[in-house]
Amino acid sequence: MAVRKAVALAATMAALVTMVACSNSAPSSSQFANNVDGICRALGTGLGDLSKPSTVDDLKGFADDASHLFASAVTALKKLQVPSGSSAATSDAKTLVSNFDHLVDVLDDIATASRTADQATIDDRTTEFESVRAQDADLADSLDAKHCDLDPLFDELAPPVTDPPVTDPATTTPITASTDSNKTTLALAAELVPVDGLTFTDVADNLLTAWTTVLDNSPITAASPGRVAGVEVSKDGTLIANVYIFLPTDTVKSTSIFELANFLTQATVADDTVNGFPGLSWTTESGVAAFVGAQTTGDAGYVMYALSPSHDGLVVGITGLWASLPK
Repeated sequence: MAVRKAVALAATMAALVTMVACSNSAPSSSQFANNVDGICRALGTGLGDLSKPSTVDDLKGFADDASHLFASAVTALKKLQVPSGSSAATSDAKTLVSNFDHLVDVLDDIATASRTADQATIDDRTTEFESVRAQDADLADSLDAKHCDLDPLFDELAPPVTDPPVTDPATTTPITASTDSNKTTLALAAELVPVDGLTFTDVADNLLTAWTTVLDNSPITAASPGRVAGVEVSKDGTLIANVYIFLPTDTVKSTSIFELANFLTQATVADDTVNGFPGLSWTTESGVAAFVGAQTTGDAGYVMYALSPSHDGLVVGITGLWASLPK
């Protein structure tokens, strides 16, 4: 993307300038510190130019750009000439390179997890990133390279509201509805009779809250009281889909799913039918397959919203859930 190319070019050019400045002979310890600091300063500037992500869809590009910047800094640091007779500075620089190299892998993991909205992995890796980054503060002090004490990257990352992650730590604890909502929650997993080797777990509290928030803020469903539920559908330990359900007290027109889809996404949607349920499907920017549908094409007794790493997963998840409902 354009941002990645621009900031990477800036970091690379700064590194080249630094390399020219120290290419003629072994630098002194202070020159070496200045060279390291210059690379970190360019890295910090590039990272600061990135737009902080506010949703999982934004996160992939952000992590990709940051990974590219760290990789450029690692390349530049490895090419630096080290001062003679300064084993401590050389050792610290090698540790810094190792840490930056590890952060490239962590950022790549975050980008990959954002493709499937794997919130558990995103949370784990962002915590790991910030932990390693914080350790570099001591190295920056030891090297006398203050710019290597980088600012946090993920301190303001907010969880998505209208695009709940597909994967998240499951919970079987009771879920309570917010006090200002006209919708109550239903613990559905315990009522199911699993078929085809599927397993069902009620989604995490924050995911069900996100689904309720969507319904409470959509002009189509905000005024409709009812019950909400969400289940994680898995097989052999692998997540297949998250399926969210709204059971309105009164039936809703199935045409409302079109308005709900428009509220959920700005992506191009397509007519779709899953397990006989009419609806709309689309793919999010992070590559997650999504479907919103209703019971029938007339007055509908329920509305569903499903997310999966693939469209096939949507079909398996929705079909399996309905086949597992108690007769």
